[in-house]
Amino acid sequence: DNNWLHEWAFQEALRREGVLATPNQFVRLVLNGADRGVYALQAGFGPELPTTQSRPPGPIVEYDATRLWQALAAAGGNVEAATADPVTNLTAADFRFFEVDTFRDAAFADDPVLAAQRDAAIGLLRGLQSGQLTAAELFDVEKYGRFLALADLWGAAGAVELVNLRYYYHPDTGKLEPIGFNAAPTPADPGRRISLAQTYGDSALQAATVQALAAVSQPDYLAGLEADLDAAWQAQNAQLPPAQRQAAPWAALAERQALLRQSLQPDQPVFAYLGAPERTADGVIQVDLANVLNLPVEILGFDIDGATFLEADRAWLQGDWQSRLLADENRLILKPVAPETAVLPYLRFHLPLAQILAQDAELDFNQEPVIRVATRLWGMDDVQLTPARVGYPEPFAQPAPAADQE
Repeated sequence: DNNWLHEWAFQEALRREGVLATPNQFVRLVLNGADRGVYALQAGFGPELPTTQSRPPGPIVEYDATRLWQALAAAGGNVEAATADPVTNLTAADFRFFEVDTFRDAAFADDPVLAAQRDAAIGLLRGLQSGQLTAAELFDVEKYGRFLALADLWGAAGAVELVNLRYYYHPDTGKLEPIGFNAAPTPADPGRRISLAQTYGDSALQAATVQALAAVSQPDYLAGLEADLDAAWQAQNAQLPPAQRQAAPWAALAERQALLRQSLQPDQPVFAYLGAPERTADGVIQVDLANVLNLPVEILGFDIDGATFLEADRAWLQGDWQSRLLADENRLILKPVAPETAVLPYLRFHLPLAQILAQDAELDFNQEPVIRVATRLWGMDDVQLTPARVGYPEPFAQPAPAADQE
C-alpha cells in the first residue's frame, strides 16, 4: 500500500536525520503451512516506540479522524459525498476540525507521570488549534523542518496528511516531534510536492524547513544516503516477488533535488514598483514591495544603478508596516500573505536622496534610476536582486480630466 521499498527507505532516511520513524521491515508470512507472500511489518504507536531511537518513553498524540471515518462509512465510502455537507466542516485538510487523542490510553491509567505527559501533549495541540500557541512554541522546529524537507524530497505526501500525522511528546523538552508514518513516497512523481501550509504559518518552522530543504537538495547528501542504504535496498528487493521489485530511487531523488533547489531560488520573490518620478522633488525615491512567496522574505537593501547599495532601514518605512513584518529588531522580514488575506499587502519605503548622494555624488537623478531590491528567503544565505518596475501606475490612479474643447 505504501509503495513497497520506498516506504522502508523513506523511514530510514528520517531515522538517519534524527527524525522519529516507525520501524519497518518485510517478512514472509506462512499461515498454517500456506505461503501468503511478503508483508510489510510496521511497529505500533505505543509509549515504547521512541525508545527505538534513543528517546525516553512518552505519549504519542494524533488528530482524531473518527468523525471523518464515520461520515465516510455513512456515505458508502464516497469521499466527495462525505465531505460535501456544507454544515459539518468535515475535511481532511483543516487541523482545526479534528479532536486530539493519544494511543495506548490504558498505559497511562496507572502511571500518573505518563498521564500528566499525555495531558500536556493534548494541551499543546489544542493550544495550536485555538490560536493560543504558535507552532514554534510546541514543536521541535528543527526536527519538524527536516521531516517536511525529507517528505518533499521523497514525494511522501501521505506522511503530512492529517489522518497520518503522529506526534511524540518528549518529556525532557516539553516539545512535540513528528513521526513518519504511512508516507507512500513516490519520488518519480514531480507533482507530489509538500504544501507549505504544513508549517502552520509559523516563520520559525518555515525557516527551519528552508534550511533543511537546502541541505537535502545537495548532491553530497544524496551520495551519502545512497552509500548508506543501497546495499540493504538491493538485498531486500531481491527477496520480493518479481512483480513487486523496483528500481532503486536514487536517480528519481536526484531529479527531485533539482526541483527543491529551484523552489529555493524563485525568479521573483517580491513585486517591486517605483513611485512616480515627481516624488523625488520631496527628496525621496518611493519603492513599494509585496511578498509573492509562501515563505518569509528578508529585505536586505536596495542596489541603485549597480554602483550604490543602501542597507534597508526601518526608519524609511511608511504607513502601517508593523503588521507586515515579522517581529525582529535586527532584520526586515516580510511575512508571506496569509491564506485568509483578501488583498496583497504592500510595504512602502521612502529612500532618502541625501543618503544616496552621500554614497555616490555622481548619480544623475535627471534620469530614472535602476533600482533592484536585494532579498533572500528567510533561512537562506543566497541573495536575489529584483528590479523595481518603472512607470507602473499607482493603485486607483485617475487620469486628469480632459480640457474643455471649443
